[in-house]
Amino acid sequence: MEHWRGYMNWPLDPTWACETCGDCVLIWGLPHGVCRCHTCHTQYAMHANGERVKTPVCRLKPEYKQPAAWGWAKWQQPISEWTDEMWDEAFAATGTAVVAEVEG
Repeated sequence: MEHWRGYMNWPLDPTWACETCGDCVLIWGLPHGVCRCHTCHTQYAMHANGERVKTPVCRLKPEYKQPAAWGWAKWQQPISEWTDEMWDEAFAATGTAVVAEVEG
């Protein structure tokens, strides 16, 4: 079964655009209320605090947002297809550090 299917049809804030590539088209994901940008594959949540939203909420960790936008501008390739080396280059180019998750 395809995970991403069908254009998202909820009303959006007309000023909204993808934080990575600037596109305005979202595709529904299999989990309810999760979409991704049609162009760059950045994922967005359509619920916040149990309520439906008109401004999609980016699901990228904050430290990934700037490298994702930089890499999109350079490669024009969906982030879901990036290699580890591409992410490393994007992080290095933007001077962004990956925040390690602490287990416990």
